[in-house]
Amino acid sequence: MKMLNIVIGKTNKEGKIFWHTIGTVFCSDDSSLKGENGKPATFVIDYPMTNGIICERGKKEVQE
Repeated sequence: MKMLNIVIGKTNKEGKIFWHTIGTVFCSDDSSLKGENGKPATFVIDYPMTNGIICERGKKEVQE
């Protein structure tokens, strides 16, 4: 089982996009997201209108 991040892109007034992780999802080892019925999973995020992606979770770095 893998854990993936839900990432959204917010655009500022100058047109630059800033990416923010707003949550995580679990998926199978082949990275497919399926519901209990075996069909592709769907979900709705209650967040202001924005674009988003699901991407692999990076390794966290430990700061000393």
